[in-house]
Amino acid sequence: MKPRPRHLVAVALPIAIGLVLLGFRDDPAAPGSTHRRLLVESPERYSVSMPGPAAPETIILRNAGDEIVSDPRLIVNGRGDWFDLDSMLEEILEPGLSDRDKAFAIWEFLVASRRHDDPTHNQAEMHDPVRLLNVYGYGFCDDAANSFMTLARQAGLEARIWHLGGHVVSEAWYDDDWHMFDADGEVVYLGGDEETIASVNRLAGNPRLIRRKPSPNPLYWDTEHLVDLYTSRGDNRVARWYSGRSRHAMSFDLRPGESILRSRSNWGLYVDSRYQTEPQVYGNGRFTFEPVLRDDVFREGAVEVTGVNLESEQGEPRLVFAPDIDEEARLTYHFISPYPLLAGRVRIVGEPRGAGALALELARDGERWHRAWSSEGTGGVDALVSLDRFLPRKANRPTYHHQLRLTYAAHAEGARWHVANLRYEHDFQVAPQSLPSFDEGPNEVLYVDASEGERKIELVFEYGE
Repeated sequence: MKPRPRHLVAVALPIAIGLVLLGFRDDPAAPGSTHRRLLVESPERYSVSMPGPAAPETIILRNAGDEIVSDPRLIVNGRGDWFDLDSMLEEILEPGLSDRDKAFAIWEFLVASRRHDDPTHNQAEMHDPVRLLNVYGYGFCDDAANSFMTLARQAGLEARIWHLGGHVVSEAWYDDDWHMFDADGEVVYLGGDEETIASVNRLAGNPRLIRRKPSPNPLYWDTEHLVDLYTSRGDNRVARWYSGRSRHAMSFDLRPGESILRSRSNWGLYVDSRYQTEPQVYGNGRFTFEPVLRDDVFREGAVEVTGVNLESEQGEPRLVFAPDIDEEARLTYHFISPYPLLAGRVRIVGEPRGAGALALELARDGERWHRAWSSEGTGGVDALVSLDRFLPRKANRPTYHHQLRLTYAAHAEGARWHVANLRYEHDFQVAPQSLPSFDEGPNEVLYVDASEGERKIELVFEYGE
């Protein structure tokens, strides 16, 4: 595993009333700097001026309020809102475009937003542009071709996919003909009029069109090999088994005390079930959840709270597990992520009062529970429990959700367990291309979420050394 980047060792996010007014200070892209803002509305817009192009190394959104915030999204200059197909197309397309221009804009977007690299697994989500571009950012030609077809169909175009016996490309229908768009090869071929994009069938009968336009992607510089793929018609066929549909959205909740960190850097965690090779470019991220020990805020987003209350001890709040004899106290949370969960840990700090056992259990389906940890002895505990064995990175399908519950069984009348600190962490994979970046000069930052109540979201940009 690669060493963790130094800026991820600790993240402190204090709230200050002046953040709303101050926004970002001068020279916002200074190396090693950290800049914060408190967001209290949705939508909330503000402007920040940059001395030059800047790409924050790490972006953090933390729920500092008392209510759940759903689907928080950050958009800079109208870019990076890849929540679902419709939001992607809002970025890609402008009003009034012709069908040709729509197809060309989708192709350009895919060329700019992904790269050729070994796909992580054989699951259909690699063909879904929402997952492909937000989580991975890389794949093979069939992943790019199906993403083109999916976006094109959502934009109202007819589209299809060709297998060429060693390469996969897409076509869009407009102006009473088919037109080939190769997003992985980063190329389209023009006909004799230097304007009309040629179809697969036309390229098969006129290889001169291929030879005069070499691909800019070095993987496709062997033009004669491409000519052979197109002109050997015996193994060329329209592939009708691709769905051309998206089943995903980058949807998640932030409970009070929960944050999402996304980094352009990585600490060595990636889905590797197919080729088992490390991607050339990828990022990592982390969900961190520390239930707020104030009033009943810790109950927000809990699946089950039984026999658990909040008490104060010497002025410090404690979660107190106090069931009746021969019963269990339970605190259960469901962790759901649009990113594949690749590692995790739970920190538990506390001490027993009387005879009993505290345990941490995990279930993927909410029914079959597996013991991850249990307390031993009668002294205080400061445990960091690894969840890695429950989050395999080589699985045929990555893990996107599970439940974690703390249970306490009292073995004597009046026995209790006091928890002073509880923190859940889950690491995931993220595509660096999906993170927002800034242009030189003024930039419009837009924050939106799907919640209707009050919100306090801490936004943090961290710039690398």
